[in-house]
Amino acid sequence: MARELETGTTQFAWTQSITRSRWLAAKVGWALLAAAAWGGAVSALVTWWSSPVNALQHQNFQPSQFDIQGIVPVGYAVFAVALGLAVGTLLRRTLPAMAITVGVFTFLRLVIGQDLRSHYITAITKTFTFLHRVSGTNPNTGQTETAQQFILDELAARLAKARSAGADAIEFDNVDAYQNKTGLTISAATQEQFDAAIANLAHSADFAVGLKNDLGQASDLQPYFDFAINEQCWQYRECNSPAPGLQAWPSTYGKAVFNVEYKLATSKFCPQANSASYDFNSILKDVNLYDVPYTPCR
Repeated sequence: MARELETGTTQFAWTQSITRSRWLAAKVGWALLAAAAWGGAVSALVTWWSSPVNALQHQNFQPSQFDIQGIVPVGYAVFAVALGLAVGTLLRRTLPAMAITVGVFTFLRLVIGQDLRSHYITAITKTFTFLHRVSGTNPNTGQTETAQQFILDELAARLAKARSAGADAIEFDNVDAYQNKTGLTISAATQEQFDAAIANLAHSADFAVGLKNDLGQASDLQPYFDFAINEQCWQYRECNSPAPGLQAWPSTYGKAVFNVEYKLATSKFCPQANSASYDFNSILKDVNLYDVPYTPCR
């Protein structure tokens, strides 16, 4: 359009039998139709080629995927041509019109892709009931304790994967959320009920199960777990806190305690860990968990 106006060929066309409206409609119509056809052809090929990736990754709404599949390339192509026609009509100069069209189109693409599109994604809503619970029996009190079913269902699926991988023992991490800032209100009683429930779940799948940290409830949770794993209880002087804590697991209940320290010298904790009053299986390891040899106390 800009080239027609810049070279003056429009004046010649308008002096012929064709009207201005018909001339404009033909120019614009064919240009937009060609853009839609080209965008559709490219989109069809890319969508077909990307279908296996889409099925696996479900990332169709990402900028690198969404912009080149489906009807989006058709819309972008038609918009780009329409924008160029409008700018060319206003400026009546080819090169400036091309530069402004490319700049505006690129800017709008970035704004839409990076800032606006995410607000148009349909929200995914999942509803979980807090009334459907499962129970486990405390061997000390005989009382029934409960935990949320939907969490246990997810953990059961992971236990199945562990079983298929050949594992025979499980350690659930982060089972002391009541002591941390999670954004949730979790009481000590709720945490203890949950920890007991996941231990029961592991046992129901024929796994041995270890308690990871949660020293504040180690004594109460001892009946549910087969062994304990701890990080840095010697450094923080909490291996038997609150008493009797983990100290009683080996001597009183015959359950192993596996302890790892990261900062203390072995001379600072190994003698006590090896003593009959504790009998811990302690090691010293690099805090970064690099693949380097560790130092056992025994």
